[in-house]
Amino acid sequence: MFDAMWTIALYEPFGTRASHGLGPGLGAAHCSPRAAPCVSILGLGQPEERSFEVCHMGENGHIDECHIIEESELESTLGPAEAARVLSDPQSSENFFRMTTGDLITMADCQQWLSDDVCEVPDDAISRVLGPDALDSIRSDLCWSSGPEDEGSRFHMHFGAGRLGMGLVVPAVSASGIAFTIVQRSTPQWKRLLRRRPDWLNFFGQVVSAKPEQCEFSVNDELTVNSVDMIQLEDGTPEYMPPKSLVFTDDSADELQPLVSRATTFSCSLGGAMSGVVVPTLKALPLVPREEQPLLFACENDHGEVQKMREALEGRVVVVDCMVDRICTSRSVKEGGVEVVAEPWTGSIVVLEPELGTRVPFCPSVVTLPSSMAEAEYLTERKFTLVNGMHTVLAFMTLQKQYEPPSVRGRGQEEYQLLKFDQMSRREQRMCEAWRAARAAELMADVGMPNLMKWHGVSSEKEVWDVLLDFADHVLQSRFAKVDDIVSRVLGGGVENRWRTRLQPTEKWMSTRAG
Repeated sequence: MFDAMWTIALYEPFGTRASHGLGPGLGAAHCSPRAAPCVSILGLGQPEERSFEVCHMGENGHIDECHIIEESELESTLGPAEAARVLSDPQSSENFFRMTTGDLITMADCQQWLSDDVCEVPDDAISRVLGPDALDSIRSDLCWSSGPEDEGSRFHMHFGAGRLGMGLVVPAVSASGIAFTIVQRSTPQWKRLLRRRPDWLNFFGQVVSAKPEQCEFSVNDELTVNSVDMIQLEDGTPEYMPPKSLVFTDDSADELQPLVSRATTFSCSLGGAMSGVVVPTLKALPLVPREEQPLLFACENDHGEVQKMREALEGRVVVVDCMVDRICTSRSVKEGGVEVVAEPWTGSIVVLEPELGTRVPFCPSVVTLPSSMAEAEYLTERKFTLVNGMHTVLAFMTLQKQYEPPSVRGRGQEEYQLLKFDQMSRREQRMCEAWRAARAAELMADVGMPNLMKWHGVSSEKEVWDVLLDFADHVLQSRFAKVDDIVSRVLGGGVENRWRTRLQPTEKWMSTRAG
C-alpha cells in the first residue's frame, strides 16, 4: 500500500513539547528558516516512556495514514543504526523524516532546504508537526507550495468524546494526518486531566515550561493518539493551534467561534445531544454557496436526528451522514489520558454521500467511500442486517437461555452477558447460522445480484453468497466473540421494538418462501 512513499516519523516525548518561534505549543524543533539552526534538547527528568508517530505519505505529498509505535518498536521501524542515533542523540526530540532511499532527514535539513528556497517538504508534514496556523505563516513568508494550490491548510474539529468518539472516530481522524481539535465541555470528570506538570531543565540548564499540558488516548491499552495539547478556552484561544488538541469549554457556542471559523471540516459523535451542541455552535457560520460550505461528518447512529441537523444548518454547512461500526463498551477519563475498551477490530466509517470531491478527514484503513448512492444504501443495509441484526439474534438467544422472571426471588434483575458463538453448543451455533443465512438471502433479494457482483468484484451468485456469509461469520466469530457485551446494551431500544424491527421482518420474509 505504501510503495514509493516517504515515511515521516514525528517524535515527541510525552509531556516535553516546548514552544517555538511561530507561537505557543506548536511542537518542538522548529524555528524560523532564516534564524539560527534549531535546537531541541530533552530536559532532565523527562518521562522514560516514549512513543513515535509514523506517517506514510504518497507521491502527491499527502499523508495517507499515521500510526503510533512505542520505543521498543523503533529498531524494527528505522533499523538498528537510526534507532540508536535517535535514542542516544540529545537532539532526538526533533521530528525526523525517513525518505524512500532510507536516508534520515531531520527538521534542520528541512529548514536548510527552506533557507535555500528548495521547497521540498510537503504541506501535510509541516501541518502535522507544527499545526495549520504555522503552515499558513510559513506559506506567507516563503515560496512554499508543495501541495495543490487551492487546497490550503486543513484543520478538523470534532464534537464528542464519548465511547464511540474516542474509540473509533478520533483515532481515525488522527491517523489521517490532519491537524485537529476535539471539543469537550468542562466537567469535573474531564478536569482531572488538567494537572500542572512541573517545569524542567534542558541540556543548557535553562528552565523550560512544560505547558501546555498534554494527554494521550488509548483503546484496549494500545496507544492511538499521543501528544494531545489540552487547552482551556476560558484562557483564550491560542494564536497558533497545535497539530492535535483537546479544548475545554463552558460556553461552546461563543468560545468556539474562533476555532469554528478556522476549521475546514467538522465531525460529531454525540448521540442525542448532537443538535443541542452542534447546531448552536455552527449556526453562526455565514450563508454561502454549497461549494464554499465546510463539511460536517455526522458519525451517528440516529440518522433521523442527522437529517434534522442537516435541515437546521442548511446553507451554512454540508452535513454528511456516516455509518459507524465499532463495539465500544466503556470509556474512562483518568490522569494522563482517556482509555476506551472496545472490540479488537478497529472499526469502520462509511461516508454515505459519494463523490464529495474532497479529501475526507479519516484514515483509509477505516473509512469507506462508496461509488454511488445505491452502494452507500447497500452498505448501510448490510450493517443493519448482518451486524445489528445478528447482535439482536444473540441477545434474544441469550434471554431464551438465561432469563428468569423477576418473580423468582433474587433473580431476573441482573445483567445478562451476551452469548458468544465460540462458546455455544453446536445446536445453538446452527441456530445462529440459520439466522445469518436467512438475513443474507433477504439482503441479496432486496439489493439484487448484478449490483452485489459489481460492488464485490465477483462474477457468480455463489461467490456473492460466499462473500456475505464470510462477512457474517467474521462478525460472529472475530468481532462479537472477542468482546464482553450485555443484553441491555444491545436491546437498548426496547425488547419489543428490537423484535418487531429487526427479527420479525426476516421471519415474515422467510414464511412467504416456505414450501
